[in-house]
Amino acid sequence: NMAALQTHRPAVHQQLITLPASPDVKLVEVNEGLLSIAQRNAQGQPIVLSPGGDPRSVVAQVTQQLLKNRSAGRPLALCGLGDGYVLGALTPEIWGPGHAFGQTPPIFVLEPDPSIVLHNLMIHDWSDAAGPIASSRCFWCVGSDWYESLYRMVMDDTGLPLPDRKSTRLNSSHLVISYA
Repeated sequence: NMAALQTHRPAVHQQLITLPASPDVKLVEVNEGLLSIAQRNAQGQPIVLSPGGDPRSVVAQVTQQLLKNRSAGRPLALCGLGDGYVLGALTPEIWGPGHAFGQTPPIFVLEPDPSIVLHNLMIHDWSDAAGPIASSRCFWCVGSDWYESLYRMVMDDTGLPLPDRKSTRLNSSHLVISYA
């Protein structure tokens, strides 16, 4: 994963290799031995980023919602990476193709906490050519400056379809899909 990031997402790679250790984020074992991520909230309590501690159930529910509510050709903003199982499930069959020209709509990964990304890389292998690290349909905005990264993407590529008021936004730490 780190080698793929260095090749395809050098800015994210640089953030992760310089990231100090965080006592607030850790891997935890959940349902059926799967790994998830726990993050301490403001009160110091660990919150598992897979609702109900069952990543497979979350993926099934979110996938079902996406298939029902898929908007043709509209981008998806994944607002928070959560434990990454949803991102791994967003295959072209689930989110695309829907564009008039058969193009797969883009997915924007918006994660303000680089520690969450780093822990996801410990759970998932996203390094293959079709995975979210190398895929040209995935746009990564990571860190406290995620908004500035998104803004720069827009300025650099004015043809980039962005999530708008009719686009789907998915908070991967909750079972909620909203439409901006």
